[in-house]
Amino acid sequence: MVEPALDEKSGFLVSGENFVWAERGLLRVVELCPDDNIVGISPEGKTSWSSITIAGFKEKDGIMRITTDGNECLLAPNCEVFTVEGIEKASSLEVGDLVETANIPFEILEMLEKKALRSIQFDDHEITLDGKLGYVLGAQIRSERYRDRVVFNQIDSEKAYLLASLCNDIRKTSGIAGKIFYVQGGKRIRFDSWILAQLCKAMWKTNKVAIEIRESPPIVMHAFVAGILDMVLKSNKRETPPTFFSTTGYHGELRRFILNVLRLYGVIPVRMHCVPQQDGSIFFKCSINTSDLSKLGLRFIRAMEIPPTLQEAKAISYSAVRNISRFRDTTVYLTAPEPHWSPIVDLTPLHRHAFEP
Repeated sequence: MVEPALDEKSGFLVSGENFVWAERGLLRVVELCPDDNIVGISPEGKTSWSSITIAGFKEKDGIMRITTDGNECLLAPNCEVFTVEGIEKASSLEVGDLVETANIPFEILEMLEKKALRSIQFDDHEITLDGKLGYVLGAQIRSERYRDRVVFNQIDSEKAYLLASLCNDIRKTSGIAGKIFYVQGGKRIRFDSWILAQLCKAMWKTNKVAIEIRESPPIVMHAFVAGILDMVLKSNKRETPPTFFSTTGYHGELRRFILNVLRLYGVIPVRMHCVPQQDGSIFFKCSINTSDLSKLGLRFIRAMEIPPTLQEAKAISYSAVRNISRFRDTTVYLTAPEPHWSPIVDLTPLHRHAFEP
């Protein structure tokens, strides 16, 4: 392992895959550059921007995946977090412990919204990544992607009409040439377009969200998440809250991306159910308050469809730990520019602790 720079003896041990909110967007720790500023907690306890330094790393070290009601964080066992009982090492956490999760201030959203839209080059075509295109790219989460076409699956006739209209809009405004067809009585849409097919493949790489999306203005990330949720959100009127989306353990990065973007817009999931499967995997079911749906700009699921008499769960700044697992990944050692400043990684404020080689 690389020793910490400048004789630093305290810092933060995290996964290289942790998401942090930077001025460039939502970045993995390993994607940070020396001049990047990220969101953290100042010595006065306020959210602020500052820079951090990657002082060293271990390849394939032990990592803990801590899933709570409101976020999921990848931490080294010695990393320390704030809980209602005080500061605890990640290795000491147990299911049921309440861990602090950060509420991203509206001022940070306003600053990020000033970013310019990104353009993506495909051969001789330059495509502007705007909100409508971001939504369609998110909505194809369950699609079949071929070399020259994209087939949107598992949609009803009303959704098919609205989605086809959006596809037609981006075909006109983004220069994405192609033809749109209804398939199987309107339950599927086929968009014959080489450019869209290649763009979809580029934005979804082994269940990882492309950096072009994460470096885009929040309106694009928000539209991308809205497209995903319109395809995966479900409603069970016998549950409280009744609206939820489900992911497997394999979709950890996608889940963390969605939770980060929701929190940026003040949408705080209120409950995470972790259901073990027969094959040993974990099935995660994330519930969202009905009233928060109006903040998401969803097209297919609307708050008025849910009976208003159902009680909503309260969203709080501490999230209960629901599942803890261990795996091996790159461990990154971070140092901060001043004492008592803490980075927020995967919505978790970290506590500076003594360095242990």
